Amino acid sequence: MFSYLLLVFTSPEDSVLYVGSYDIVLVSLSVIVAILASYAALLVSSFVTVASKSISRSLWIVSGGLSLGVGIWAQ
Repeated sequence: MFSYLLLVFTSPEDSVLYVGSYDIVLVSLSVIVAILASYAALLVSSFVTVASKSISRSLWIVSGGLSLGVGIWAQ
């Protein structure tokens, strides 16, 4: 009756679903992109405290969020 649960708890013998490989160059590049994106977002956020108008503060916050978001999702 619950024979389909075997597919959830065990893997087939000839399955390659769990075989993975990593390229150290691409992983390193991904880490560098994440570091640079977070640095850019922190740098942009420092301009928020200096901005005098609320619209410019909002634009700096949005641009900082976009730079961090693009940097994270670029990986």
